[in-house]
Amino acid sequence: MPNDRRIDRRIQRPITAADPVAATQIVIFRDASNGSVQRFDPATLGLPPDMVGPLMAAFRLNDAGATLRTRPARWRALRCFARFLASEGVTSAGQVNAGTIKRYLAFLALPDAEGKRLKRPTIATQLGLIRPLLERAEQADPKLFGSVLAFPYNPVPGSRNP
Repeated sequence: MPNDRRIDRRIQRPITAADPVAATQIVIFRDASNGSVQRFDPATLGLPPDMVGPLMAAFRLNDAGATLRTRPARWRALRCFARFLASEGVTSAGQVNAGTIKRYLAFLALPDAEGKRLKRPTIATQLGLIRPLLERAEQADPKLFGSVLAFPYNPVPGSRNP
């Protein structure tokens, strides 16, 4: 006698009626049984208020299928980018432009408080982690940033050389 139980493979809608893009309180990634796997609180970042929603939506969408190790790495890159924006005195997304990306690269190349510098591959990785989020946020709202964000073709030359 065949088993009549069928697997429900439909995508389940959220139980609440809130828009997941607008809900920026805590980003939660769940496993297949709808159990909480990872939580990220955007309040800890210190991003400008008008950037929180678009970047968290981009984070949710971009990292929905990511591995458990990738999400914390991207979150650390977001924290570093937020720290840079705070050091620049950026208070709104309209102040972020193509020059901001170049200054961010220069910021990553600066030595930290202990005098240590990031190596070229690490700088390239940091930019590679933040870039898809900024691009996705910009695609969702083309007027979000002050100008079109222009990422250099080869931002960290020699980063793949041993």
